[in-house]
Amino acid sequence: MNLQHLKPFIVLTEELNFHKAAKRLNITQPPLSRAIMQLEESLGVSLFLRLPKGIELTAAGRAFRDYALTILELADIASEQTVQTAEGYSGRLDVGLFNFGGLQSVPHILAHYHRARPDVKICIHNLSKAEQITALHKRQLSIGFCRFPSADPDISIDRASREAVYVALHVSHPLCQLSEISLEDLEGEPLILYPNDAPYGLRHEVCSAFRSQGMYPTIEHEVDDVMSCITLVASEFGVGITTHSGTYLKLPGVEYRRLKNNMLNSIDLNCIYRSDDTSPLLASFLEVIRELRDI
Repeated sequence: MNLQHLKPFIVLTEELNFHKAAKRLNITQPPLSRAIMQLEESLGVSLFLRLPKGIELTAAGRAFRDYALTILELADIASEQTVQTAEGYSGRLDVGLFNFGGLQSVPHILAHYHRARPDVKICIHNLSKAEQITALHKRQLSIGFCRFPSADPDISIDRASREAVYVALHVSHPLCQLSEISLEDLEGEPLILYPNDAPYGLRHEVCSAFRSQGMYPTIEHEVDDVMSCITLVASEFGVGITTHSGTYLKLPGVEYRRLKNNMLNSIDLNCIYRSDDTSPLLASFLEVIRELRDI
Protein backbone atom coordinates (compact mmCIF):
# COMPACT_ATOMS: atom_id res chain seq x y z
CA MET A 1 0.00 0.00 0.00
CA ASN A 2 1.33 3.39 -1.04
CA LEU A 3 0.68 6.07 1.61
CA GLN A 4 0.55 8.69 -1.15
CA HIS A 5 -2.69 7.12 -2.32
CA LEU A 6 -4.45 7.75 1.01
CA LYS A 7 -5.07 11.48 0.61
CA PRO A 8 -6.69 11.10 -2.86
CA PHE A 9 -8.80 8.31 -1.40
CA ILE A 10 -9.98 10.49 1.52
CA VAL A 11 -10.82 13.42 -0.77
CA LEU A 12 -12.76 11.12 -3.08
CA THR A 13 -14.76 9.72 -0.13
CA GLU A 14 -15.77 13.29 0.71
CA GLU A 15 -16.68 14.36 -2.83
CA LEU A 16 -17.92 11.01 -4.23
CA ASN A 17 -17.15 12.48 -7.63
CA PHE A 18 -13.90 11.99 -9.56
CA HIS A 19 -14.07 15.34 -11.31
CA LYS A 20 -14.63 17.35 -8.11
CA ALA A 21 -12.03 15.34 -6.15
CA ALA A 22 -9.40 15.84 -8.88
CA LYS A 23 -10.11 19.57 -8.88
CA ARG A 24 -9.58 19.75 -5.08
CA LEU A 25 -6.33 17.82 -5.42
CA ASN A 26 -5.23 20.11 -8.25
CA ILE A 27 -4.67 17.18 -10.59
CA THR A 28 -6.46 15.77 -13.63
CA GLN A 29 -8.94 12.91 -13.37
CA PRO A 30 -6.78 10.12 -14.92
CA PRO A 31 -4.03 10.23 -12.24
CA LEU A 32 -6.72 10.16 -9.54
CA SER A 33 -8.38 7.16 -11.15
CA ARG A 34 -5.02 5.35 -11.38
CA ALA A 35 -4.23 6.08 -7.71
CA ILE A 36 -7.57 4.63 -6.55
CA MET A 37 -7.20 1.61 -8.81
CA GLN A 38 -3.67 0.91 -7.51
CA LEU A 39 -4.88 1.29 -3.90
CA GLU A 40 -7.70 -1.18 -4.50
CA GLU A 41 -5.29 -3.62 -6.15
CA SER A 42 -2.87 -3.43 -3.25
CA LEU A 43 -5.68 -4.08 -0.75
CA GLY A 44 -7.38 -6.71 -2.89
CA VAL A 45 -10.83 -5.17 -2.42
CA SER A 46 -13.13 -2.67 -4.12
CA LEU A 47 -13.42 0.56 -2.18
CA PHE A 48 -16.01 2.24 -4.41
CA LEU A 49 -19.05 1.15 -6.35
CA ARG A 50 -19.07 2.72 -9.81
CA LEU A 51 -22.65 3.77 -10.58
CA PRO A 52 -24.14 5.39 -13.70
CA LYS A 53 -24.58 8.68 -11.86
CA GLY A 54 -21.53 8.63 -9.63
CA ILE A 55 -19.82 6.49 -7.03
CA GLU A 56 -20.40 5.38 -3.46
CA LEU A 57 -18.29 3.65 -0.83
CA THR A 58 -18.45 -0.09 -0.39
CA ALA A 59 -18.57 -1.57 3.11
CA ALA A 60 -14.82 -2.21 2.81
CA GLY A 61 -14.34 1.39 1.66
CA ARG A 62 -16.18 2.76 4.69
CA ALA A 63 -14.10 0.60 7.04
CA PHE A 64 -10.84 1.57 5.31
CA ARG A 65 -11.70 5.28 5.44
CA ASP A 66 -11.46 5.32 9.25
CA TYR A 67 -8.09 3.56 9.15
CA ALA A 68 -6.83 5.87 6.40
CA LEU A 69 -7.73 8.96 8.41
CA THR A 70 -5.86 7.56 11.44
CA ILE A 71 -2.83 6.67 9.33
CA LEU A 72 -2.65 10.16 7.83
CA GLU A 73 -3.03 11.75 11.25
CA LEU A 74 -0.24 9.57 12.68
CA ALA A 75 1.95 10.35 9.68
CA ASP A 76 1.51 14.09 10.31
CA ILE A 77 2.34 13.64 13.99
CA ALA A 78 5.39 11.54 13.17
CA SER A 79 6.59 14.13 10.67
CA GLU A 80 6.09 16.99 13.13
CA GLN A 81 7.78 15.14 16.02
CA THR A 82 10.71 14.15 13.82
CA VAL A 83 11.26 17.75 12.75
CA GLN A 84 10.97 18.94 16.37
CA THR A 85 13.52 16.36 17.49
CA ALA A 86 15.88 17.29 14.66
CA GLU A 87 15.61 20.96 15.66
CA GLY A 88 16.04 20.25 19.39
CA TYR A 89 12.42 20.92 20.39
CA SER A 90 11.62 17.37 21.51
CA GLY A 91 13.44 14.47 23.15
CA ARG A 92 15.27 13.81 26.41
CA LEU A 93 18.15 15.71 27.99
CA ASP A 94 20.06 14.05 30.86
CA VAL A 95 21.75 16.64 33.08
CA GLY A 96 24.30 15.88 35.79
CA LEU A 97 24.60 18.04 38.92
CA PHE A 98 26.89 17.77 41.91
CA ASN A 99 25.58 18.11 45.48
CA PHE A 100 23.90 21.50 45.85
CA GLY A 101 26.12 22.82 43.09
CA GLY A 102 25.04 25.84 41.12
CA LEU A 103 22.09 26.60 43.37
CA GLN A 104 21.66 29.90 41.61
CA SER A 105 22.72 29.55 37.99
CA VAL A 106 21.72 25.98 37.09
CA PRO A 107 18.01 26.35 38.07
CA HIS A 108 17.97 29.61 36.09
CA ILE A 109 19.39 27.85 33.03
CA LEU A 110 16.98 24.92 33.32
CA ALA A 111 13.94 27.18 33.77
CA HIS A 112 14.90 29.33 30.78
CA TYR A 113 15.41 26.25 28.59
CA HIS A 114 12.17 24.62 29.74
CA ARG A 115 10.17 27.74 28.90
CA ALA A 116 11.67 27.81 25.41
CA ARG A 117 11.35 24.05 24.77
CA PRO A 118 8.62 22.63 27.04
CA ASP A 119 8.40 19.32 25.11
CA VAL A 120 11.98 18.36 25.97
CA LYS A 121 12.08 16.01 28.97
CA ILE A 122 14.86 17.09 31.33
CA CYS A 123 16.15 14.35 33.67
CA ILE A 124 18.36 15.43 36.58
CA HIS A 125 21.08 13.13 37.95
CA ASN A 126 22.91 13.90 41.20
CA LEU A 127 26.49 12.88 40.39
CA SER A 128 29.98 13.80 41.56
CA LYS A 129 32.41 15.30 39.08
CA ALA A 130 34.09 11.93 38.48
CA GLU A 131 30.72 10.21 38.09
CA GLN A 132 29.64 12.81 35.54
CA ILE A 133 32.75 12.17 33.45
CA THR A 134 32.14 8.42 33.56
CA ALA A 135 28.47 8.84 32.63
CA LEU A 136 29.39 11.08 29.69
CA HIS A 137 31.83 8.48 28.37
CA LYS A 138 29.12 5.82 28.67
CA ARG A 139 26.65 8.12 26.89
CA GLN A 140 24.35 8.04 29.91
CA LEU A 141 24.53 11.82 30.32
CA SER A 142 24.00 14.68 27.88
CA ILE A 143 25.73 17.37 29.90
CA GLY A 144 27.07 17.92 33.41
CA PHE A 145 27.77 20.87 35.68
CA CYS A 146 30.82 20.97 37.95
CA ARG A 147 33.76 23.07 39.06
CA PHE A 148 37.43 22.54 38.21
CA PRO A 149 36.92 19.67 35.72
CA SER A 150 40.03 17.73 34.73
CA ALA A 151 41.24 17.81 31.14
CA ASP A 152 39.91 14.95 29.03
CA PRO A 153 40.51 14.61 25.26
CA ASP A 154 36.92 13.45 24.68
CA ILE A 155 35.20 16.03 26.89
CA SER A 156 34.57 19.69 26.08
CA ILE A 157 34.46 22.27 28.85
CA ASP A 158 32.55 25.56 28.72
CA ARG A 159 32.04 28.18 31.39
CA ALA A 160 28.39 28.24 32.45
CA SER A 161 28.67 31.06 34.99
CA ARG A 162 31.11 32.85 37.24
CA GLU A 163 30.30 33.21 40.94
CA ALA A 164 31.71 35.49 43.59
CA VAL A 165 33.23 33.91 46.72
CA TYR A 166 31.63 34.49 50.12
CA VAL A 167 32.41 33.83 53.76
CA ALA A 168 29.72 32.17 55.87
CA LEU A 169 29.62 33.33 59.48
CA HIS A 170 27.53 32.70 62.53
CA VAL A 171 25.63 35.86 63.47
CA SER A 172 27.55 36.05 66.74
CA HIS A 173 30.94 36.22 64.99
CA PRO A 174 32.74 39.59 65.26
CA LEU A 175 33.53 39.55 61.52
CA CYS A 176 29.81 40.06 60.82
CA GLN A 177 30.48 43.73 61.57
CA LEU A 178 32.46 43.98 58.32
CA SER A 179 30.86 44.45 54.89
CA GLU A 180 33.71 42.59 53.18
CA ILE A 181 36.27 40.14 54.52
CA SER A 182 39.88 39.58 53.46
CA LEU A 183 42.07 36.51 53.88
CA GLU A 184 44.03 38.43 56.50
CA ASP A 185 40.79 38.71 58.50
CA LEU A 186 40.48 34.90 58.32
CA GLU A 187 44.01 34.11 59.46
CA GLY A 188 43.78 31.85 62.49
CA GLU A 189 40.00 31.40 62.11
CA PRO A 190 38.74 27.78 62.20
CA LEU A 191 37.74 27.13 58.59
CA ILE A 192 35.16 24.69 57.24
CA LEU A 193 36.11 23.77 53.67
CA TYR A 194 34.65 21.54 50.97
CA PRO A 195 34.64 19.29 49.00
CA ASN A 196 36.89 16.82 50.76
CA ASP A 197 36.80 14.05 48.14
CA ALA A 198 37.59 15.88 44.90
CA PRO A 199 41.04 15.74 43.24
CA TYR A 200 40.82 19.51 43.00
CA GLY A 201 38.13 21.90 44.15
CA LEU A 202 37.21 24.99 46.12
CA ARG A 203 39.11 23.70 49.16
CA HIS A 204 42.34 23.65 47.15
CA GLU A 205 41.72 27.13 45.76
CA VAL A 206 41.27 28.51 49.27
CA CYS A 207 44.48 26.88 50.48
CA SER A 208 46.41 28.18 47.44
CA ALA A 209 45.14 31.71 48.04
CA PHE A 210 46.32 31.60 51.66
CA ARG A 211 49.76 30.29 50.68
CA SER A 212 50.15 32.94 47.98
CA GLN A 213 49.97 35.53 50.76
CA GLY A 214 52.42 33.69 53.01
CA MET A 215 49.70 32.36 55.31
CA TYR A 216 48.39 28.91 56.15
CA PRO A 217 44.67 28.26 56.65
CA THR A 218 43.47 26.82 59.93
CA ILE A 219 41.26 24.00 58.67
CA GLU A 220 38.88 22.83 61.37
CA HIS A 221 36.62 20.64 59.24
CA GLU A 222 36.70 19.25 55.69
CA VAL A 223 33.22 18.21 54.55
CA ASP A 224 31.51 16.74 51.49
CA ASP A 225 29.43 19.66 50.28
CA VAL A 226 28.13 23.17 50.84
CA MET A 227 25.13 22.01 52.88
CA SER A 228 27.38 20.30 55.41
CA CYS A 229 29.61 23.38 55.50
CA ILE A 230 26.80 25.84 56.20
CA THR A 231 25.21 23.49 58.73
CA LEU A 232 28.45 23.49 60.74
CA VAL A 233 28.65 27.28 60.49
CA ALA A 234 25.10 27.50 61.87
CA SER A 235 26.25 25.26 64.74
CA GLU A 236 29.18 27.64 65.47
CA PHE A 237 31.90 25.14 64.51
CA GLY A 238 33.79 27.68 62.45
CA VAL A 239 33.80 29.89 59.37
CA GLY A 240 32.84 28.58 55.94
CA ILE A 241 33.97 29.66 52.49
CA THR A 242 31.51 29.15 49.64
CA THR A 243 30.35 30.62 46.34
CA HIS A 244 27.42 32.92 45.70
CA SER A 245 25.22 29.85 45.12
CA GLY A 246 25.88 28.81 48.70
CA THR A 247 24.38 32.03 50.02
CA TYR A 248 20.97 30.76 48.89
CA LEU A 249 21.09 28.36 51.83
CA LYS A 250 19.34 30.51 54.43
CA LEU A 251 20.01 28.58 57.61
CA PRO A 252 19.08 30.25 60.91
CA GLY A 253 22.00 32.07 62.48
CA VAL A 254 24.12 32.31 59.32
CA GLU A 255 25.19 35.47 57.54
CA TYR A 256 27.34 35.91 54.42
CA ARG A 257 30.01 38.44 53.56
CA ARG A 258 31.84 38.92 50.26
CA LEU A 259 35.45 37.70 50.29
CA LYS A 260 37.82 40.36 49.02
CA ASN A 261 40.82 38.70 47.42
CA ASN A 262 42.30 39.05 43.94
CA MET A 263 43.22 35.37 43.61
CA LEU A 264 39.96 34.10 45.09
CA ASN A 265 37.61 36.73 43.71
CA SER A 266 35.39 34.37 41.75
CA ILE A 267 34.93 30.69 40.85
CA ASP A 268 33.74 29.31 37.52
CA LEU A 269 30.88 26.85 37.22
CA ASN A 270 31.56 24.76 34.11
CA CYS A 271 29.44 22.58 31.88
CA ILE A 272 30.99 19.44 30.43
CA TYR A 273 29.82 17.37 27.47
CA ARG A 274 31.13 14.93 24.88
CA SER A 275 33.09 16.67 22.15
CA ASP A 276 31.59 14.42 19.46
CA ASP A 277 27.97 14.93 20.55
CA THR A 278 26.13 16.53 17.63
CA SER A 279 22.68 16.25 19.21
CA PRO A 280 20.37 19.20 18.39
CA LEU A 281 19.14 19.00 22.01
CA LEU A 282 22.63 19.56 23.37
CA ALA A 283 23.30 22.33 20.86
CA SER A 284 20.12 24.16 21.87
CA PHE A 285 20.93 23.75 25.57
CA LEU A 286 24.46 25.10 25.10
CA GLU A 287 22.97 28.03 23.21
CA VAL A 288 20.86 28.92 26.26
CA ILE A 289 23.85 28.56 28.59
CA ARG A 290 25.98 30.90 26.48
CA GLU A 291 23.15 33.37 26.03
CA LEU A 292 22.57 33.66 29.80
CA ARG A 293 26.30 33.63 30.55
CA ASP A 294 26.96 36.62 28.30
CA ILE A 295 24.12 38.78 29.64
